[in-house]
This record gives sequence, C-alpha cells and structure tokens, in this order.
Amino acid sequence: MKVYRAFELRWYHLLIALGGLVAVIFVLALLFLSKDGVRTIVEDKTDIVG
Repeated sequence: MKVYRAFELRWYHLLIALGGLVAVIFVLALLFLSKDGVRTIVEDKTDIVG
C-alpha cells in the first residue's frame, strides 16, 4: 500500500503499530483500575513523611 512516493506501508508495520497501541491501552487500564491507581508511580512506599 503506497501512502507516499517514498514511503510504503506493509502489513507488519500495521501489526507492530496495533501491538504497541494495545500495550499502551493495557498499561493505562492496569494503572487506573489497580487498587492504588497512579500513585504506584508517583509515590514511593518508603517515603518518610512527618
């Protein structure tokens, strides 16, 4: 499939892009649906507050 004169899109390009998109959606869903949510990245369990 010719998209542009110097750029040809093949089936494995679409497969790699689809896999990356599914991975990003999976990680975002895992973060937002987990018990701690986004705090698992933002906060550290060993933080000393006080």
